[in-house]
Amino acid sequence: MLFSKRIITGLLAAAATVATPVVAAQEDNHNHGPAPKAPAAKKPAAKPVKLPAGVVAQVNGQNITRAQMLSTLADLGGQPLLGQMVRATLVEQEAKRLGVTVTEAEIRKEIASAKQNLVSQLMMQGNPMSFSEYAAQEGISEGLLRYSIRQRLLARKTYRRSLEKSATAPPMTGMNRTSPCLIATVPLPQAPGTAAAPAAPPTDDAPTQTLEQLRADIVAGKTTFAAAAKQNSDDKGSGAQGGDLGWMPKGAGLDPAFEQAAFELKKPGDISAPIKSQYGWHIIRLDKNVATAADKAQLRNQQIAQQEQNPQGFNIWMAELQRKARITTNTQAMSTTSVKTTAKTTGSR
Repeated sequence: MLFSKRIITGLLAAAATVATPVVAAQEDNHNHGPAPKAPAAKKPAAKPVKLPAGVVAQVNGQNITRAQMLSTLADLGGQPLLGQMVRATLVEQEAKRLGVTVTEAEIRKEIASAKQNLVSQLMMQGNPMSFSEYAAQEGISEGLLRYSIRQRLLARKTYRRSLEKSATAPPMTGMNRTSPCLIATVPLPQAPGTAAAPAAPPTDDAPTQTLEQLRADIVAGKTTFAAAAKQNSDDKGSGAQGGDLGWMPKGAGLDPAFEQAAFELKKPGDISAPIKSQYGWHIIRLDKNVATAADKAQLRNQQIAQQEQNPQGFNIWMAELQRKARITTNTQAMSTTSVKTTAKTTGSR
């Protein structure tokens, strides 16, 4: 298990900070009676103590050396930390190769967002506190937060750039773009946390009559298909988009009756008669059956965005970087003995 942020932060802080003793002024505690007395003179503040080379702290005269700090870090989790450093180095190299950078403005924006999200989560958990309070409690320094945010941003941007370079415009042959309006006769599966859409009464007459009337109104110009779908479709996902399902190929897992009716439409703007699927009754409009260059670019960008949000895809990309890289490690150099010996040799020169 990777060592805690509290330990990392403490060790990093120890490496960058020289401890200085604090001497409290002592007051004269002798009582000479009720007669007024002059305030006791305060001792001058102690001068900072200059620690020996290689000493990061001193506790009651006992030194804590940089070598001891590094050996403790290695013992607590040197291998996981090395793995993180290797992956960070690979991302830095790939980012440089692809011309990817992270700006200071991007880092500040991401840090602000991360802090706000954490405060909101704490509030929802009934543990309201500021980010500063949480950071102090968990041992998260601003430097550690900034480092983590920058690495995450750089990895994310580099992964997207690699997807953009490898993605090609889909051929889109044999695909069409359709918009349905559905009146359900069975409860529809919904997103988690939402109620299932109500099914229409178990009769075929009402749905077909409603859809036939909607089709007639659309053809007559009394309404648009998009408006009719938004107002009447029980498929709230596509209905919110005016019925738009996007580009679909044959064999994409659509209901067989729905797919057959959709691909029988020949001219953009054509609207099918009501057709029955396993979910209920539909009318379907053919939006496009020939993709333009802009359509192909849009679909390519949608595919990239989907891949970008897939954690498994990112892990595969990261593993591929490691597979192609030439990585040499010296596990003996990470041992406590080796760290102490190296530190000692360096210090004796």
